Amino acid sequence: MSLKRDVLTINEADYGIQASRIFSLVLLCINAVFVSYFFYQEYYYIVLMDIIFIAIFITLYTLSFTVYAHLIKELLMVLSLLQILLLSVVFIGSDSGMHLYTIGMIPATYIFVSRRQIWPRIRMAVLCTLGLVFAETQTIFSPIYTVPAPELMVIKTTVIISLCSIVFGSFLLFFNYIKATNMQLRCLSEMDELTQVANRRAFLTQLKSDKLNSTEHCILLLDIDHFKLINDQFGHACGDEVLKHISTLMRSFCEPRDKVARLGGEEFALFLHATTIETAHTRAEQLCRKIEITPTKTLITPKPIFCTVSIGVSRFTQDVKTSLSNADKAMYLAKMQGRNQVVCFT
Repeated sequence: MSLKRDVLTINEADYGIQASRIFSLVLLCINAVFVSYFFYQEYYYIVLMDIIFIAIFITLYTLSFTVYAHLIKELLMVLSLLQILLLSVVFIGSDSGMHLYTIGMIPATYIFVSRRQIWPRIRMAVLCTLGLVFAETQTIFSPIYTVPAPELMVIKTTVIISLCSIVFGSFLLFFNYIKATNMQLRCLSEMDELTQVANRRAFLTQLKSDKLNSTEHCILLLDIDHFKLINDQFGHACGDEVLKHISTLMRSFCEPRDKVARLGGEEFALFLHATTIETAHTRAEQLCRKIEITPTKTLITPKPIFCTVSIGVSRFTQDVKTSLSNADKAMYLAKMQGRNQVVCFT
């Protein structure tokens, strides 16, 4: 899973900002259609108003890519409400049904405004409700233009159909957002944030839940040698780069059904599916040599960072705890015997 960076957030994909940009483009298209119709009917005051709003929407769409994105979203909704009220009250009257669009703006508000911003949601919901009530009950304005009955029926039908689409689409987006958020939370709970591999909890859960056949499998435990010295010499930021580098090498080393995880600190685990202890030892030796000759390159320091690892190998049994314990004993023996080597538990 990749975590997108947005204008305002780093590790949180802000669904609302992206949706509001799409919403502004939809409004632009709707305005273009209505401008064409009103121009054909020679309703020039409406055409002028729509042109002004189109220019504003284009400006807001551009500004939605800046740090003012949250404010822009609220302004976009307010201006949309204002345009709807002007059309349905001042220009062609509430009989056109245009004011019903304010119903669709209420659920849209809860989609396009970030879930962290409660008050903008409440403000927009209240404004939309007041606008709907005002348009239904107002007796102050007489509409400037009189729309023929057949065309008025077409407008009402269009409004009802598009309003249903807006409400349905808003709730569909909402439920998709809930689903995406749950998936994101699940991934975050199962993934090591720094190295982007599985964490200890996810690794152990997978091993316990997988229904493995009688084929032999193996577990590798890998520990970076003298990792504290790397942090002391180059700094913790470089240490983090080393951890990410090691995890990348391990992922490239994996077969399709293998599993790699960071158990904590500088310790990693690798599950080798359908692998004998002899083959696992050979592959572990290859991984050990690859890490030894492949330095970590980072912009933090011009000097490449070389490191070695100690690897313990054991057969995997259905007793996950014992399997890990055996691999840990082999890894500890590799360190005792001089590091940068592979030891199999026998």
